Amino acid sequence: MITGPQNTPPRLVAVRAADQILDVHNVIAARVLNTDMLERLTLLNRVVREIREMGIPIVSARVVGEFPSEGEPSVRIRRDLDRSIAPLLDAAGPRMSWMRRQGGRDTWTTYCTLAGVLILWEEPRNAA
Repeated sequence: MITGPQNTPPRLVAVRAADQILDVHNVIAARVLNTDMLERLTLLNRVVREIREMGIPIVSARVVGEFPSEGEPSVRIRRDLDRSIAPLLDAAGPRMSWMRRQGGRDTWTTYCTLAGVLILWEEPRNAA
């Protein structure tokens, strides 16, 4: 008796109706580094450099950001309450904040926009 892969019966993987079969010659390949992505990368890199020049530590930088940036570039900074971020606040647009309770403490998440990039930071505050 012959055994091995040459004796394995073929398996049916998927069945599609004739009108559902894709024409592989007409499929457009996805482009990761398209014009929009390159513009966002360039913008993000420029803003990251500006923030570093201000002496503000960066926790993360994302081309496709998290809430509330909704897919736009975002940078999360480490906010040291003993050090001023006035240069950033002067260069950026208006700030928005929201509060959440975490481990018995109120944590304020604040964000602003600098040159089209959302800048986020957190500031722990004592519970009142």
